[in-house]
Amino acid sequence: MESELDGEPEEPRELRQGYHDRIAELREQSLAVLEAVVASAARATGFLLGRESPNPAPFTTELVEMTELVSTIDTEVVTLLALEAPVARDLRVVLAARDVSQIGLLCVGLSSTIGTRSTLAGTIASTGLAETMERVGQVTLDLLEEGRAAWSALDEDMAWSTLERVDGARQTRRHFFAELLKLNDVPIEAAMELGLAARVYDRLIDHAAELAGRVVFVVSGRTAVVGPGE
Repeated sequence: MESELDGEPEEPRELRQGYHDRIAELREQSLAVLEAVVASAARATGFLLGRESPNPAPFTTELVEMTELVSTIDTEVVTLLALEAPVARDLRVVLAARDVSQIGLLCVGLSSTIGTRSTLAGTIASTGLAETMERVGQVTLDLLEEGRAAWSALDEDMAWSTLERVDGARQTRRHFFAELLKLNDVPIEAAMELGLAARVYDRLIDHAAELAGRVVFVVSGRTAVVGPGE
């Protein structure tokens, strides 16, 4: 008897229960990383808008915790590949779980950059840039959340929907940067920090696209190619 996926021979479930449980746990761990991504990105935007206290501790703690978790995931992936030799969709899930967790760690690190290095950005939130800043933060957060949800459900349609929104998010980020360049009479340090934040959002958008691409890969075996931002 063959399974519905990729024509793999189906083994008695009780003989492979531990193996499938380990893959499920691997996905749960990678989802925990993505949940931290969403939380840290939201906190970073709140920090820029002056809604969060300028406290780098939560960012630093989260980055340390996620680094340890991603290391655990990497070790488990190597073990599964060596001892279980997964194939077809199982192999794609294992490899994607590793990639997703590593992408997630990069995202947490990017948000931490805002939380630990942006000390003056909030001082010009009242210049008229705050609305644009909030908009780019929200569209970026929405993409990351959609990527997380697509990975949680292994939903290819949701992944493609996320990918289709990437260009619009990049346009919003470009508008944010263009508005930043128009500011006058603001501390140069604050302007530089907001420029850094614009770049962080750009990379977060790219990573959200990568997350969605991994879902497409797992479900269909195809590669979704989305060009990087500027």
